[in-house]
Amino acid sequence: REDTWRNERRDSQTNDREEVGMAGDALSDAEKVVFDGVVSFLYEDAAFETTFQAFAAEHCGAFDDAEEQKLEYNEIYLQYRSTFEALIEAHLQRTSNTDAAAFFAICKKVVECGDEARAEFLPMLNAVADYDVFLSLMLETKEKLAAAA
Repeated sequence: REDTWRNERRDSQTNDREEVGMAGDALSDAEKVVFDGVVSFLYEDAAFETTFQAFAAEHCGAFDDAEEQKLEYNEIYLQYRSTFEALIEAHLQRTSNTDAAAFFAICKKVVECGDEARAEFLPMLNAVADYDVFLSLMLETKEKLAAAA
């Protein structure tokens, strides 16, 4: 009896894990497609890159290398993040009928399951949300445009 009970309990726990998906589980094929699609979009989509080059060129004139930062910088940064998020969201809807929340859940799972190859992409994604990286981009763009003039 006890062996039967243990086997039934083990089988039940296995089924529960398969249905819910425990932390540490590998990404499903569908999750890999979503994640890899976003990576490809960010690295290979010319329109994506052009959008941010144009954004930086349009707004970099407001920035200077002074220690005190203007309130305007934060307003431009929020526009930048909003633009990025909207492009990612549109890509996800168009290619996988999912949303940013689902994508960020997949990103969390990438870390939890130890998928090192995909985890290498996450710092780049986080850099988009980092104000200091944004500020550097604006100042570099301003310098490039000034040198080209």
